[in-house]
Amino acid sequence: MELQYALYDALIGINVPSDKARAVVDAVERDMGTTLATKLDLRRCATQEGVMALRGELRQEISGVKQDVAALTQDVAGLKQDVTGLKQDVAGLKQDVAGLKQEIAAVRTEMRQEFGAVRQDLDAKTALLRHEIDTTRQLLSKDIEAMRSSIVIWLGSAIVVAAGVVFAGLRAF
Repeated sequence: MELQYALYDALIGINVPSDKARAVVDAVERDMGTTLATKLDLRRCATQEGVMALRGELRQEISGVKQDVAALTQDVAGLKQDVTGLKQDVAGLKQDVAGLKQEIAAVRTEMRQEFGAVRQDLDAKTALLRHEIDTTRQLLSKDIEAMRSSIVIWLGSAIVVAAGVVFAGLRAF
């Protein structure tokens, strides 16, 4: 109580209005009852029961922390196993990719060889076809020449016969 009066008198002495001085004193009193520890409160904590109660609370907290650490340790171990599994999966994928690259290279080489063989076969068949066309053209040219000669001979014979008939008809007149 003495502290409250002294505080009130000090506030009034520095020209703080009395209602505001009363509010400050009331606030300090509330804080001292709920928030601030007094010497008596500290003495109570220092007793054996307070220490024992505090020790028990700390043990419970430490036990909880240990359980949390154990759970985290298990989680970390599980994560390590997951990472190891993922590393193995990645290594397997790398091997698969390397195998696919080799297969693609082999298929590419095989396709080049097959395309080369097809190209050679096509070139050979084209050359053969050209040769056959040239041969057929030459034979057709000979046949046409023979037919022309035959037509010329036939037309010549027809002209000779027609001239003979005309001359015979003229002699008979």
